Amino acid sequence: MELKRLSEIYAITPDPEAGAECDQKYPGYYTHWCRFMVTLPHIPLDCIAIVHGPQGCVGNQKDFLGTYWCQYHGSSFFYAPTTNMDQTDAILGAEDKLRTVIKEVDELYKPRMIFILVTCPAGIIQEPVDDVARDMEDKVQAERIIVIKCEGYTSYAAGLYNIYEGRLLANELLQNPEKKIPRSVNILGISKETHYPSDYLEDSLELERLLNKLGITVNSVLYQTATVDSWTRATEAEFNTMVCPQRAMPLATDMFDRWGIPHGQRFNPLGVTPITNWIMEVAEFFEIEEQAEELVKEEYTRIKEDWEEARRLVDGKIVLIDGGDPMTAVGRGIAWGRMCADLGMRPILFNLPPIEIKAKIHHTIFAIQEGFDPEVVYHDYAYHRRFSPMRVIEELDLNPEDIGLYMGDVYPTAVAKEWQAPVFDPANFPRIVTTSHCNKNRGSTGRRSGFTGAGRTARDIINAVHMAERKSVPTLYGRIGGL
Repeated sequence: MELKRLSEIYAITPDPEAGAECDQKYPGYYTHWCRFMVTLPHIPLDCIAIVHGPQGCVGNQKDFLGTYWCQYHGSSFFYAPTTNMDQTDAILGAEDKLRTVIKEVDELYKPRMIFILVTCPAGIIQEPVDDVARDMEDKVQAERIIVIKCEGYTSYAAGLYNIYEGRLLANELLQNPEKKIPRSVNILGISKETHYPSDYLEDSLELERLLNKLGITVNSVLYQTATVDSWTRATEAEFNTMVCPQRAMPLATDMFDRWGIPHGQRFNPLGVTPITNWIMEVAEFFEIEEQAEELVKEEYTRIKEDWEEARRLVDGKIVLIDGGDPMTAVGRGIAWGRMCADLGMRPILFNLPPIEIKAKIHHTIFAIQEGFDPEVVYHDYAYHRRFSPMRVIEELDLNPEDIGLYMGDVYPTAVAKEWQAPVFDPANFPRIVTTSHCNKNRGSTGRRSGFTGAGRTARDIINAVHMAERKSVPTLYGRIGGL
């Protein structure tokens, strides 16, 4: 285990699709996600996806992504009818089953469009899914039948197929604009949320609020839980903004190449400086910089007391940012690290395998171009073999007193040696949980975008620091996890 800069890891890591070279350098590492798992939640909200594969694929999706990904982000129940391929079908094919399911889905759900997702068994035997789709298209009421080949065995690293899925949807759904909407933008790269008002403020709604105060209209928000119309009208916007650049940049470049729609390069606006830069980039395009500067001043005044108190508590300290259970959250780690650097901290990222850093090309390159090049724990991580924060502290010979904050993703570590002796626990190490579905506060964004999110993070840090001052009485989670 050693520390390297993000830019160095990116430079020395081979392409995730390099095969043998990757296997030799990072033996035992495989990506956490398969392309089918990532594709299904991004099918337009008014469409239906037929899973051409076994029931197990759908069961996994319902059990895992239905809670981790969708339940907390506005898509708590999604339809996933399947052809339920069995052992015989995996050899002889299930073309007749597919035709039957297409008819039943069209009659029962009356979807705007039907998507067919090709999983591993159908892909291995080269099932003629495209031929079936073409033949059935004029036999259903749905406008179109679209085939997406998302077999899990084609997966290399999560970041790569975040690029593929967006481009595929764009190629199928974007249309030539009938008009241009003055002073309008698209927000690209939204995932794990739904763009509509609810008890909890989604990140895109916070960004829309800020843009509306500048007199700018949000045309489309792409692409999780977008509708077909959100896609077809997207080309009517004057400018494209970005949140997750891995999902947004392929769409933005395609729309620029095909229709000349300019786009920004500011991304994941977490923290005062990043959201300020994000707003000013849009303002520069529309030539309203003075108005934007007044907005920034007004918004910062609202959170200034909390933000400056948080800075006072953690300035000069180390923040350990955990890549978490998926070990693919490179973009999230970079965004949180940049926010903590904005508070004067020294970010150290860990549990982020080099292959995932290389695959999340847009997150990595954009951060480096902005001048943010954090330290990252470099190691040839095996699949799902996470390092504990205590191991990182010990092997890097860090002084525990210098750790000002631990930011944990899914299943953060907590350890207590005895009932009254916290070892690594909120009772003695300040921590906040960054995974958005465990991070919901009424009136605050789940991923902490914008000034509202920055203010909420500042309050989280203040509370975490004060809680850790007690140095005794560990949490129940720490007692159970460490005993």
